[in-house]
Amino acid sequence: MLNIPIDKNLKITSDAHNYIICVKTVIESGKNKGDERWTPKMFYPTLETCLEGLLNHKLRTESCQSLSELVVCVKKLKWLLGGILELNPQKQGENNE
Repeated sequence: MLNIPIDKNLKITSDAHNYIICVKTVIESGKNKGDERWTPKMFYPTLETCLEGLLNHKLRTESCQSLSELVVCVKKLKWLLGGILELNPQKQGENNE
């Protein structure tokens, strides 16, 4: 099973059927108050859709204030993922045209 840290608050895990994006959460009450745990949030059937979901999640949670900041953020995230989002050869052909 996968257990790949993305940053301090996100990681990708897997089970027999899904790729899962987990988010670190802090327990806010009870005897374990303040403890951190990983909560599964987003489930995907393929690695490609999981990475696309990760990119979209990161973009939605960034604090970009302009289009140029958004473009820089997209480029940074795509570089961070190392071009893995282009796993589908059909999509690669579309991008090269």
